[in-house]
Parts: sequence; structure tokens; C-alpha cells
Amino acid sequence: MEALEEDIAGLRALGKYVQALEKLETLLSAQTEVGGAESPEALRTSSQICEMCNVLAMHRLQTEDYSAALDLLKRAEIACDKSDEGRAITCNNLACYYRKVGKTRSALSYLQKAQAIEDRLDTAHSPANTHLNMCAVLSQIGKHDSAREEAMLAIILLQDELLLLEEGGRQDKAGLLAIAFHNLAVEMEHLKRVSGT
Repeated sequence: MEALEEDIAGLRALGKYVQALEKLETLLSAQTEVGGAESPEALRTSSQICEMCNVLAMHRLQTEDYSAALDLLKRAEIACDKSDEGRAITCNNLACYYRKVGKTRSALSYLQKAQAIEDRLDTAHSPANTHLNMCAVLSQIGKHDSAREEAMLAIILLQDELLLLEEGGRQDKAGLLAIAFHNLAVEMEHLKRVSGT
């Protein structure tokens, strides 16, 4: 199994994520056979599979390969069965998929699931992203007041995160904060509250 883990690390370093995913699944099968599905090694590998499937799925979504994106997200759902954080990320990404293919009700449902999971976690991966995605979906279905609230929640979370981050990690969060302020302005415009009142 050590040789397999080294192969996986090498493939990841080369950016060969599809091949790395295949080897991760082989490794998981071996770990499950030896120690069971609940062994720490199997759980760690499942988490890596979930992460890899999510990364690949979002890339496929950007290239409009919707079928492959959905397949990868369904694989991620199975892999992250024991990880709340992985499930929250996967639900968020499934929402992005459904929004992209025009199924906003399904997108909303997955975002609600992601938020419910994140509410239970002490440290969720990025709840601000979930609020931004929720804002976009709610705006798309004409629920602008609720979308405005989601944008405001994202702003609050991102401002808190920026205060805690080291200098080097702030750029991504600052970009998300700019998006959140933009979304808030758009929702205020929809609500005819351009003046801020």
C-alpha cells in the first residue's frame, strides 16, 4: 500500500488527478479489505477521494462537461458519507451544478443541506461561499429580500475571516468580499433600495 500511496502523491504532483483518483479508489478498496471501511486509513482515503472528485467536478463544470461533473459529484457524495465537512462541500458543489444546468429548485435544496451541515460544524470549510451561492440562487428565483440577507451574512463572515487571516491568505477572501458587496448592491437595486434606505 505504501507504493500505491507514493504513486498517488506523484500523480497529484504532476497534475494527473484522474489517474490519482483511480489509484485512490484502488487504495481504498485495499484498506477496506484489511481494516474495514471505518478504519482511520480508509476514512482518510475516502476524504481524499471526496476532495479529488469535487475538484475534478468543478473543473468539468467550468468546461461545460455536465455529465462528467455530475458523475464526479455523485462519487464524492458516496466517498464523503462519513465526513460532514466533505458532505457540505459536495452539497455546495452540487448546487453549483444544478444552478448551471437551470435546475434552481434542486440547487436551493442542496444549498439548504449544506447550510444545515455547516451550522452543526464548529469550523465549516467556507460558509461564506454557501451564503454567496444561496444569494445567487434566491436572486435567480426572484426572492430578492432573502438573497439580500444571504449577501449580508456572507459579508459578515468574510469580514470576520479577513481579520483572522495572515497577510498572504487575504487576497482570495478579499475578492469574495468584493463579490458579496456587489451581490448586495444588485439585490438592493432589485428591491428598489438603491439609496440604501
